[in-house]
Amino acid sequence: MRLGDIQAERTLLYFFAPWCRICKLSIGNLNELNADESLAVVAVALSYQSPAEIMEFVGDQALDVPVLLGTSHTLAEYKIEMFPTYYVLDVNKRVISKSVGYSTELGMKLRSWSD
Repeated sequence: MRLGDIQAERTLLYFFAPWCRICKLSIGNLNELNADESLAVVAVALSYQSPAEIMEFVGDQALDVPVLLGTSHTLAEYKIEMFPTYYVLDVNKRVISKSVGYSTELGMKLRSWSD
């Protein structure tokens, strides 16, 4: 899966690191958001040692959303300075909002639909 493959009105990109404690607390909130067909939810792993580390993290969190493996290029391109970071993209994949830190499911949903 690639970002360009996503066909949704909005896309929530959740950038996380497997060592991030806040990410462990908030990433499960993505599962419920994934039920909304007009919002694509994608987790992007960054700052990891190996794909196996990500697979273990995702399994431990029972994550039901697609997970992409980001690179140092991804980190620089999206200017990620802290984890977790959320980007909301419109249908044309333009960034319409950005947020950092813990968020509840409701908080993520509100960020995804505010302009």
